[in-house]
Amino acid sequence: QPIFHALAERMVQHVPGMDPRNIAVVMDVCSIVPFKSDFLMWALMDRAADSAMLLNASALGDALEILGTYPPAKDHRVVQALGKMAARRMDLLGPVPLAKAVKGLANMGFADAEMYCNAAATHLRWGIKDFSILEPVLHGLCVSGGVVDPRMVRLLGSHLTPMASSLSIQELERANRYMSRVLCEDENVFKALADRLRVFVK
Repeated sequence: QPIFHALAERMVQHVPGMDPRNIAVVMDVCSIVPFKSDFLMWALMDRAADSAMLLNASALGDALEILGTYPPAKDHRVVQALGKMAARRMDLLGPVPLAKAVKGLANMGFADAEMYCNAAATHLRWGIKDFSILEPVLHGLCVSGGVVDPRMVRLLGSHLTPMASSLSIQELERANRYMSRVLCEDENVFKALADRLRVFVK
């Protein structure tokens, strides 16, 4: 702990001029060690907010995913700064960085229905083949609190249905909650989830 604290105090001095590509790396360390690092995280969030335009796709996705596990980030301006940047550069991020970005924003309660709908449409163009890509979008649509276009719900449901057979019981629970909140009316989706649940019941 004394070593980490000494290094963290030293790092704080360098944060204002830090290469934006290294922000997520240091944030990741802070999220792993069991020592108090709020003073360093706050400085890193300031730097991320100020240099949002300089973050590449991977750095943006990683930073948002990590911040999504850090509750105090919800009250920092970094959420709006990085959220707006993710919305602007959506087509340039790629499937994995976009999924990470959306996951982090949803976990922090970023309520922008249009952004989540655009993320869903972007992923649909690329092809959604994994629940780790689909779940952040569904979570985000639920967090946004708005009414989701029924056509979008049907499209997302059609991708969820074949995935149901490989979901864990925890993923099933979350998927059912997401689809209920976005008012999914496709019985096939819930039937697929129920069929998968029977495997665990047996």
